[in-house]
Amino acid sequence: MKKMDEMEMSINLKAIKWSGTFTNIALLVWSIYNFIHTHTLTLPFYILNIEIAIYYCTTQILRWKMDDMDGRKSIIRYFIGVILVVLIVGILAHFFPK
Repeated sequence: MKKMDEMEMSINLKAIKWSGTFTNIALLVWSIYNFIHTHTLTLPFYILNIEIAIYYCTTQILRWKMDDMDGRKSIIRYFIGVILVVLIVGILAHFFPK
């Protein structure tokens, strides 16, 4: 397999960006449609959120590995935010069951 030059890499990165954008929009529309009709969160919602979390964590970890201190601070803020959201949702689910 030959190594890509700058033009091929640019083309591939743009294709990945547009295909990822389409996938995210499709999963979002599908999630909203399912939520309106079933009043539950279905698989597309979880896939979309996991994909966004993986993207965010990967970019921050790679920034951290390049000795960017903002990457380290962002990871810590992200995990604290996730923990707070999980706690708030858990408390709301406990006090307001179906």
